[in-house]
This record gives sequence, structure tokens and C-alpha cells, in this order.
Amino acid sequence: MNALSIGLDLNRVLKDLFSGRVYPQYAGLDTPAPFAVYNRDAITREYNKDTYVEYVQVGLSIVSNSYAEAIELAEKVDDLMHSKLRARMVSAGEAYAIDDKIYIQELNYSIDT
Repeated sequence: MNALSIGLDLNRVLKDLFSGRVYPQYAGLDTPAPFAVYNRDAITREYNKDTYVEYVQVGLSIVSNSYAEAIELAEKVDDLMHSKLRARMVSAGEAYAIDDKIYIQELNYSIDT
């Protein structure tokens, strides 16, 4: 796993859960829910004498037409992030987009690469 290509890993891990509707940074307005959008927010490195460790901060938005489905998908995403990518959740939130009538679960993770 490489910090710069973490998005490819996220897509690979999550695509089956969302029937392939996993997008980097943006999903079109006509994208049918449910779907997920991810962002690589930051990469930091800690150096020691011989090498370094990279930490990647990523954000995931899980979008659904149903609050219950959004929560269910968020729980499954969290399980996959921990088991497949050794990710640690650092925060989570939720929103409702009134104009689009969609529920959004926002999950933020730190991943060691």
C-alpha cells in the first residue's frame, strides 16, 4: 500500500459494497444512491534514522436515500476499513442534503502505509 495511491486501495475494498459506485472526490448529481465518495486529505511522514512511516488521512462520504441504509453501510465500511486497510477512525459525522433528499455519513480515517 502506497500513500499516494491509497484511493485505488479504497476503491478496491469498497466497490463490491456499493456495486462499483465508489468515486474519488466527486460523484455526479445524477449518480444513483447509494454510493461513496473518498478524498485523500493529507499525507504525513515520520522519519527515523533508517526509514520513515507514512500516515494517510482519508475522508469517506456515504450517500443514501435512507437514513437506516446510510448507517448500515457506514458500519460495513468501518468493518472493511479496519479489516482490509488497518484504518483507524478518527471522527464521524452525518448530514442531510435537503435539496437532494439524501442522507450522508462522513467517516474520517488515519491509515499507516
